[in-house]
Amino acid sequence: MKTYRFVFVILGCVLGLTSWKIMLGADHASAVEEKPEFYTNPLVLNNKPLNLTVFSIHSRGRLALVSGDPKSEEAIKIPFRMYLYRNGILIRKEESDKAQQVYDIAPLMELARPGDDLVIDPVRPMDKPARRAIRLQGVSWFFNWSLGC
Repeated sequence: MKTYRFVFVILGCVLGLTSWKIMLGADHASAVEEKPEFYTNPLVLNNKPLNLTVFSIHSRGRLALVSGDPKSEEAIKIPFRMYLYRNGILIRKEESDKAQQVYDIAPLMELARPGDDLVIDPVRPMDKPARRAIRLQGVSWFFNWSLGC
């Protein structure tokens, strides 16, 4: 009787340790998948990293939010919503409610004025660190002008 009890205890410990290892491995794998890597500027305009110094209300193209290196082909596009705010008031809400991986920004930029805020809001909760708010500027031709020297 004691040998059976001993065998069952050993068998229970082995099964318990095995399931614990499987559970530990599963949690570790899901933790890696749930934490996307975002660079300082995870925005891509026309498949190139977005240059915020020249981005203005006159910019056009296809905007995407990516996880990973924005310069690489392996960057993963993330679904997001795009909002345009003027003095804290949302402009054109119906266009902002669509979650997409790539947006043509031309229709929204036609409504934009200098000083408006363009908000990029990821859809999935795990992507929230990539949320960005960009203060839109008009083009300053005076500072972009040079003598060609």
